[in-house]
Amino acid sequence: MIRIVVKSRITDLGVVTRDRLTEIHVPKQIALLDCMLKTMGYSLCAAYLVSGEPRDDDIVNAAARRLVSDLSNDLSAFSGAYGLFRVNIKYPLYKNLYRLTSRAEIYKYLAVRYLESGSPDLDLAIGITAKNAGFRVDGSWLSMDRRRRYLVNIRADWLKAIPAIESLRRSFDEYLNPLIKILKSVKTPQLEDPPPPEDLIECVEGKVIDYRSIKDKIDDSEMIQSNKNLPKILSALSTSKIVRDRESGIKMVMKSFSDYASAKWLLISPTVDLMTLVGIRPKALPQTRFWNEYRYTIELRKRGIATQRILYIDPWSLTMLKEYIEGEPLSSYAIYKGLIGEAIEIFMRTIAKIHSSGVCLIDTKPDNFITIEGSDTAYCIDLEQAGECRRYSHMAWDLIVFPYFLLLIAPSNVASRIPLIIEDKIKVYLDSLKLGDEAKARILKSLSDPRVTSIFLISMSIVGPTRIKPLLDILKKLGSPKP
Repeated sequence: MIRIVVKSRITDLGVVTRDRLTEIHVPKQIALLDCMLKTMGYSLCAAYLVSGEPRDDDIVNAAARRLVSDLSNDLSAFSGAYGLFRVNIKYPLYKNLYRLTSRAEIYKYLAVRYLESGSPDLDLAIGITAKNAGFRVDGSWLSMDRRRRYLVNIRADWLKAIPAIESLRRSFDEYLNPLIKILKSVKTPQLEDPPPPEDLIECVEGKVIDYRSIKDKIDDSEMIQSNKNLPKILSALSTSKIVRDRESGIKMVMKSFSDYASAKWLLISPTVDLMTLVGIRPKALPQTRFWNEYRYTIELRKRGIATQRILYIDPWSLTMLKEYIEGEPLSSYAIYKGLIGEAIEIFMRTIAKIHSSGVCLIDTKPDNFITIEGSDTAYCIDLEQAGECRRYSHMAWDLIVFPYFLLLIAPSNVASRIPLIIEDKIKVYLDSLKLGDEAKARILKSLSDPRVTSIFLISMSIVGPTRIKPLLDILKKLGSPKP
């Protein structure tokens, strides 16, 4: 058994062993400063909080304020996940203990002990401090509220510590090295590696991980890149690739929400400025897109739309691992299988179901939908731009983007058929859409809205007027009042 004993004198530092008990004597001033300001990298404070005696309110309360302050910073990666996660009250201290396991074996012992037994006075202090900082506290779990700011005032601790730091400045070096040597010399029982601290964070779907910890177990070689057969223009816009678990061979889809990926909507600038005229504001920030995809992947499935299950998330590196769907993207289904009519019909039925639930996707490229043999709808696999439909023009936008990208990739003999197929298959959309006749009429009218179609007129230099103009003519026809 190990015990950290705080002493009043600055000269008190040493180890006393009696039977199976090892006591490490440390000065209170040094422990307090480490808990407030991490002057010793929290190596002393963390050990004291688990097995320190006598229990000192000054140390425990200072440690709680520092831990909750660090927790607020750490959870900034979850700022878009309100209502989707909770964190165990043990997480902030346990994370420090876990980090210190590489410095001395004693921390492995202390980490396991803390998980099993906790530290009642510290957990209480963390709960009170977290509540005062704006967290919701439910037993041993903390969660965040969108309406609150999460601030912990540690300025008072800093001001109190300045005189102590000046008086102890020379002592730090004298105590640091001996303390680390003492901690390393303490013999502990042989234990298995403690679980990662991310295990103390629970999300409504998927396991929170540090992707670096599993990277070696993932095969992400170029041999299994997804969409490798698709035209370069679609591959360039893709942020996903297929990976394998090296042990099981199970395929997963890994998506990295990088800064480069956030620029994909800017690739069609200046259309972004025009999109704002109809109230479409593409989400560019990586963290925003990450949590938007997470939220709507779950939300759409609740509304009866097929989406991939989320398996793992790393919100710090903005990496997401999702279920691999054995199927084909509608882009491949339409172009390489020659089933363009069937692909457009599947899209129309799928997007009608999504619009009926009140959601618009904004990014309806054909490779964002996976169809499975025998199914008349598709999986939605890219939801980073999804949001609640605020205007009928947003629904019209979804309907136009799909054929636009088909025109980008289709060979000439196929491209000429797309506008007429759209005109025919729009009936599938309208028949499947669970909205009233007035709403349907307004969606059709929006198809020819100059604020929408002008966005695609700009792209004529890329696609070519002979491809885009027939589509715009059909959209104008669909949007015109019937005699």
